[in-house]
Amino acid sequence: MEYDSTSNTLIINVHDYQDFSASRYSIQYDNILANSYTYLDLFLYIGILIIGIVCTGLLIFHFSVILFSRIYLYRFTFPQLTSAKCSPDTVPSVDTSKLPLPGITIIKPLTGVDEAVITNLRSFFYLDYPRYEILFCVSDPLDPVIPHVEALIKEHSHSVDACLLFSDENESFVNPKINNMNPAYLKASYDYVLISDVGIYMYPNTLSDMVITMLSEENVGLVHQIPFLFPHQCSQQVLSQKQTSNAPTAWVHQLVYFGCWHAKMYMGAAMLGINCTTGMSCLMRKRVLDSAGGLAHFGQYLAEDFFFSKYFYDNGWKVRVASQPAWQHAIVPSIKQFQDRMLRWYQLRLAMVPVASLLELFSGCFINGIVHAFCYAYLFPYLIDPVAFFFFHVLIWFMMDFIMLHQIHPPGIKIAVSKVSFFAMWALYESTSVFTQFRALFTRDIHWRGKRYRLEFGGRAHRLLDSSKTQDPEALVEEHSLTSFESAEEPMTHSPTKSAPVTSISIPANEQNVIHTREPCTVQ
Repeated sequence: MEYDSTSNTLIINVHDYQDFSASRYSIQYDNILANSYTYLDLFLYIGILIIGIVCTGLLIFHFSVILFSRIYLYRFTFPQLTSAKCSPDTVPSVDTSKLPLPGITIIKPLTGVDEAVITNLRSFFYLDYPRYEILFCVSDPLDPVIPHVEALIKEHSHSVDACLLFSDENESFVNPKINNMNPAYLKASYDYVLISDVGIYMYPNTLSDMVITMLSEENVGLVHQIPFLFPHQCSQQVLSQKQTSNAPTAWVHQLVYFGCWHAKMYMGAAMLGINCTTGMSCLMRKRVLDSAGGLAHFGQYLAEDFFFSKYFYDNGWKVRVASQPAWQHAIVPSIKQFQDRMLRWYQLRLAMVPVASLLELFSGCFINGIVHAFCYAYLFPYLIDPVAFFFFHVLIWFMMDFIMLHQIHPPGIKIAVSKVSFFAMWALYESTSVFTQFRALFTRDIHWRGKRYRLEFGGRAHRLLDSSKTQDPEALVEEHSLTSFESAEEPMTHSPTKSAPVTSISIPANEQNVIHTREPCTVQ
């Protein structure tokens, strides 16, 4: 670049112009790049802020579920236990003398027998309910439970209408549980049907509680129970076992699952009106099922309970949770066996509701805590220590789980588990559940009772047969509802204060005293 004084002009050569242009474009590029980094930082900041808010919102959601459970559970009836005796005749019942309660058909699918099963079956003959029948269903004519059922039917022949039915082996239902129950459904006398698994124990007022829940609102078509555990010391008494103050370790592991994580998700879904029905104890209007084609219509699905509820929702009916849980009473499995069951249940949920199941990965305490701590440490680097925040998160989560356990636990009964034992099993569950969920993501095969099935999205499953077998490889089978378990608690020390029982319920005129004609119920 030169200056000509004679002509008073500035002379710029080509090379100088190119250098100037390059410098100008370089400055412009740097400005654009800087602006791009600014936008990326902004988007990243907003994304992390949203994730942090979601993590905090999950804690708030847990707290709201605790409040909902405190108000909702045991609002009609409660199983009051005494230190002297836990047998059915000592449990106070809801006053049903002034209630126009409809007749109920109880369908009990059976397989196998042990001392807990016999106790469960016997409890159904002591229900404080004016009109009901029990239809026991067996698929194997050589099942060892048959003599015990026949003895109970004979013992209570003058007080309870009950009979034993056998399923048709030629039925082509995919779901073996539906295949087992269908003959009983076709013989049902009443317009309300209760499906109750073999591992469920009932107090005398439990059925009344479910019916009151059904009739306390208009257009309620299905009532289900949140799964929980039968009191451990009561199990020891009814099974004539040696009394112990604390429950076994394997039982505590189940208590953590059913009393904490599962209880929060179950009651949270019920609070939001999301389908969360489990078929282990489920009361339904038969005429609604008849409009779908009866139980036979649902025999094509793996999780028939999910599709029961879905059908009621789709047809404008309400689905409600009873105020009493489903009291699971069975021989306590090992921790490994229970984790295998959790794997199957998560595989089922992944097939039925894949998006919600994937989000379930972040519903555990430790994963959620790590994400939560990272988000707020990034957003407020000079205010928050991520390690301290994580441990604070774990403490809050544990306290909320422990409070949730006390909401679902029978009122006034001390839990027969030490806090140290409970915390140890809680930490074990929280640290291993994520690995169980990841296992389910990478396998579609379900192992059930020595057999293997290939799970498909939508609820169906193909049975995988050995090459040595001659059976049809296209045969379809299904796994049914959750298996039952045992529980542990301490004797009641005082009477809980709960809502007074309902004393007036209106039943639609077309549903009062509805009885379907069928052949006499006799033992086959």
